[in-house]
Amino acid sequence: MSDTDTIAVFIDAENLASACPKAGVPFDIDVLLERLREDGTIRCTRAYGDWTREPLSQYISDFHDSTVEMIMLTTNFRGKNTGDIQLAMDALEMTLVQSPPTTIVVASGDRDFVPLVQKIRRYGLKVIGVGLEGSISKALEQQCDRYVYYDDLFPDVAEAPAVSAEGEQAPATAAESAGATAAPDSTQVFELIARAGRVISDRGEIVTGGPLNVMMRQLDATYDFRRFGFEGFKEMIDAAQKAGYVQVSGQSGQDFTVEILKAPATVQPWAAAPRQRELFADKDRVLDDYRQVLADKRVPLLPAVTREALINDIWAELENCPNGLKGHSRFIWLITERARSRGIVPPIKALHKLLKTLAIAGCFKGLTASSYLDESTVFIPSVTADEACDRVDITVIRGIVMDYPHAPLVPEAVAQLLYGDSDEESLKKARRITRKIEHDALG
Repeated sequence: MSDTDTIAVFIDAENLASACPKAGVPFDIDVLLERLREDGTIRCTRAYGDWTREPLSQYISDFHDSTVEMIMLTTNFRGKNTGDIQLAMDALEMTLVQSPPTTIVVASGDRDFVPLVQKIRRYGLKVIGVGLEGSISKALEQQCDRYVYYDDLFPDVAEAPAVSAEGEQAPATAAESAGATAAPDSTQVFELIARAGRVISDRGEIVTGGPLNVMMRQLDATYDFRRFGFEGFKEMIDAAQKAGYVQVSGQSGQDFTVEILKAPATVQPWAAAPRQRELFADKDRVLDDYRQVLADKRVPLLPAVTREALINDIWAELENCPNGLKGHSRFIWLITERARSRGIVPPIKALHKLLKTLAIAGCFKGLTASSYLDESTVFIPSVTADEACDRVDITVIRGIVMDYPHAPLVPEAVAQLLYGDSDEESLKKARRITRKIEHDALG
């Protein structure tokens, strides 16, 4: 959080008020707002629902005391949530004002808000979601920049023993007894550390604590070290070091340097989220999501014609180098000269990324995703130019799926992203790519 972060909070009050009793936690607006103040200064708070009916009518005084603007939405249908459309309209309107807040909070677990969250993020604002674990749409959870589990705000309630009608402590079930003594499973967060570290190192940057923490939040909106029993970020990293995932190798200014020792486990998005195909059927929305992932990773993607032309030119040059081309800088110089000869002036960062992608895709002998490219690196092709072009395309899409596990593989969107068209030839290539990634993900 920076000193200038401002927040607008939009609460689907009917959704939360109905879900809290089922989760065994109180509906306490003060506790929620206190947690959100950790992320910035709250500029306004609005809550939506029918305040004349239960369960909301009992909370009017609490919301009034917390200076929450209660938006009255009457309905003749008991149990029908009428606040969704009005909340979405107001949140989008707030996004478009001349001086918008830096962050929009959507307090609801309803998947109907997925398009709203996507639209807000396209306008450059951050989105924090709030909901109760077990009643949250996975799609909504993953679309947000951050996700706060409301039930985590009441740890004492969650840990309190059940009480019988006679006032005696109810006997714990076998499952409850096991859960009470089991330590939090930290494997998930350690895998996230490894994944985030890989993304940073793939950019050619040194992995330090601060950027690593930021990247973990970027990759997983639900990430919070406190959920795994750690009191601080460094405590979590120390635990990851003991588990063999990382090596804390020293200090960098006020930060510490982290070396990733374990590669992240293979992501199997379709096994984890089989419903995402139906939910994200809109290819234009999926295409926007793909582009957003690349933008978040700061990955510039050269147009298909430029990619293929440069790869073919490079491979032709390398044929004249039986011992390979030595040196990262020399290789970048070669790509740059080939581009200029074609009248192309691509961003230098895009050329660096193309070279790194070729290495990750296994297009050079002895080079892999973990290889560090420097002046001692020797580049010797291990595949044909056509195969290199195909491998680069597959690697781009595989990277999106790894960093955004719930992203569906929609061939039309893949074709538009990689080739700028969805004609039959482009779709044929895109389908081949999606089939390969799905096959590899399923083992």
